[in-house]
Amino acid sequence: MIVQYNWYELNIISKLPEAHVLVIFCLSIGLNKPISYSTNLLKKKLNIENIPNSIFSKNIITCYDHGIFCNYKTNEPQCYIRNTSFVHMRLSAQIKSDYLYILSQRSIGNKNNWIPDYYIHHKYHNNPLIGREKGKITFPLENNYGKRLDTTEKTTSTRKL
Repeated sequence: MIVQYNWYELNIISKLPEAHVLVIFCLSIGLNKPISYSTNLLKKKLNIENIPNSIFSKNIITCYDHGIFCNYKTNEPQCYIRNTSFVHMRLSAQIKSDYLYILSQRSIGNKNNWIPDYYIHHKYHNNPLIGREKGKITFPLENNYGKRLDTTEKTTSTRKL
């Protein structure tokens, strides 16, 4: 699954990292689909401290008695992400938002799993979601797209699929 987004649109919605994480999660679920049953469950699911008010005031998500739904679609996609499992990781929203910024330096037409090191400021080089080697910033999570990285490969379930 490829999620297309626009970094500048994310910053128009809100400059808060929690908003960036939430919008990417919404885009990965899809338009008019339920993303959670309550705001508390949503915060817990995404490991964020709060949901910015701008998300509600700009009608990005809507709360109903039967759940929370996404109303947002990217107007002008400029970059993409293949693996959105990082939104569930126990990392700060700032680290996740910085990762989205770093990924936004790869254009939508670029199918490489890396960008040149000089595309981003050195303050982003310590992000735990990226790799650095031989003058390149690599995206290890993008190698594993389609797989959830927050679960084990094998299951102990006895349920038949």
